[in-house]
Amino acid sequence: MGAGNGCWALAGAAAVRALVRGRPRRVPRWAVFVLGCLGSGSLFAWSGWELPVTALVALGVPVGLELPEEPVAAVAVHAVAVAAGAGMLRTLLPASRAAASPLSAGPGAGPGARGGGRSPGGR
Repeated sequence: MGAGNGCWALAGAAAVRALVRGRPRRVPRWAVFVLGCLGSGSLFAWSGWELPVTALVALGVPVGLELPEEPVAAVAVHAVAVAAGAGMLRTLLPASRAAASPLSAGPGAGPGARGGGRSPGGR
């Protein structure tokens, strides 16, 4: 993983930590959530495609060819990154639901409200 991926992973981890422990009051919750999603997606998506490619390359390396990285270590790093990205997403989803619930529970958001649910006549 490069320095850019490492920065996104750190930003995502810091955002998840801030959401779990209570964000700093000066930073909007949506900004912290977006950073967490970017970090989680970066880990999961980037390593998600690199994991099978690295595994296939590791299995089919011709004798005498030197790879730029140790295949077993690269597969392990990508597997851990995929798991970390999925774990971060699992932590972020309840935070997104908690952030969305006050907005949807505002005045007029009941089942009979315009555009929200069924009409009183059931039609």
